[in-house]
Amino acid sequence: MAITDDVMRKKKLDKIADRLHNVSEITKIMNEILTDYVEQVSTMEEKHIKYDRSNWMRVHGSTDDYKRYDGYEADLHTITILIEQIRRYGKIIYDDKPNNVKLD
Repeated sequence: MAITDDVMRKKKLDKIADRLHNVSEITKIMNEILTDYVEQVSTMEEKHIKYDRSNWMRVHGSTDDYKRYDGYEADLHTITILIEQIRRYGKIIYDDKPNNVKLD
């Protein structure tokens, strides 16, 4: 019976943690980022990773495709690219030079 009580207590604590910290939602987003990483970003060439993605999104992120999907997929892809920049280069790439934007 002690095992059953422990299991029930853990389930109750998990529900509380999920309500307080949005664990289910964060887990879903992190899984989507991981999927994008495995399916796309991990095999991308440097020329598609080493650029200012934030600036690219600011300049090109208001396209009809972005609006049609409420930006969700593009934003997840951006987060994945930023994570890969940190992994490859130890930082997020920012380009202070205006008009130096690469197309994705």
